[in-house]
Amino acid sequence: WVTVRAQRSVHEILTAEDIIVRADLEGLGPGTHTVELKAEVARRAVADTQPRQITIRLEEIRSQLVPVVALIPPENEPPTTFTREAPIFSESQVMVRGAASQVQQVVAAQVLLNLRDQRETLETDVRLIPVDAEGNVVQDVTLDPQIVTVTVPIQRRGDLREVSISLDIDFTSITDGYFVEAITYEPQTMLVLGASENLTTISTQPIDLSGRTDDFEAVVPIILPDSSISVLGDPVVTVHFSISAQTITRQFENIEVDLIGLPNTQDVEIAPDRVVVFVTGPQPVVSALTTDDIRVVVDLNAREPGVYELTPQVSIAQIEPSGISINPAVLTVTIPGDVTPEVTPGS
Repeated sequence: WVTVRAQRSVHEILTAEDIIVRADLEGLGPGTHTVELKAEVARRAVADTQPRQITIRLEEIRSQLVPVVALIPPENEPPTTFTREAPIFSESQVMVRGAASQVQQVVAAQVLLNLRDQRETLETDVRLIPVDAEGNVVQDVTLDPQIVTVTVPIQRRGDLREVSISLDIDFTSITDGYFVEAITYEPQTMLVLGASENLTTISTQPIDLSGRTDDFEAVVPIILPDSSISVLGDPVVTVHFSISAQTITRQFENIEVDLIGLPNTQDVEIAPDRVVVFVTGPQPVVSALTTDDIRVVVDLNAREPGVYELTPQVSIAQIEPSGISINPAVLTVTIPGDVTPEVTPGS
């Protein structure tokens, strides 16, 4: 810091911009030096610094040429069906400049290239980065030029073709009452070696759906049309099937309505006493239903004598309530005065 002694009038208007601290480096060569600090005040005042001297290290400014290189990790290479040549730079070398200790660490001016989606020759301007032998960035140096043009020739491989995959599915083998709702599979294309230009699709082995009533996954080999053709990678396809039951609706007529909740129901009148039930659901389940599987009830628990408009309840195993409807939906129930209500505990 700087201590300033001055008259009050000067001190009150003094600002940091009025003070300059100098360290004279004239005549000093590379190495470590102790240099005295001198403070100058633009106004009439006396200044003193603390500390009064500093230790500095001077290094020689050095320049040297380094090669321009490209870094292309395996994951950044072009798609497998394409091949590339070595990158070509507009400048094969660039000048690196800075402190000698930093410059001597620089072994190359590097650029990271990403060719994963590149399917034709790449030509673009890139910014170079100074790196050491370990590939780490070297700080506090400059490159001249810092931006160069790179060209990477890319062309399609003549011996490798990408073909689509066709699934051979026997849809006629599926169990009656069920259908294939959705199909997904991976991979959807494969790379083949030795194929002619006329080959655009390869098929899987036949897929049998016999006995399949739920979603399932199958790993299916592919069939190569010629023994001279080979696949790059695993020659199988993983197929996921979504299987659903076909939905049908059946009408069940003359279903008797049961009364529950009263000890004696023979005198209770219900109109009508039989209903029509519509059932919608999976075909195999609905087709197997009989009237014995359907129970329609009216709960009279805690009902006093009187006339009521009540909604019957239906229960059918394996059928969702949303798939059941009754006609009529409301029944008229008459409880005579001599019928005693049955009250369940807690009601």
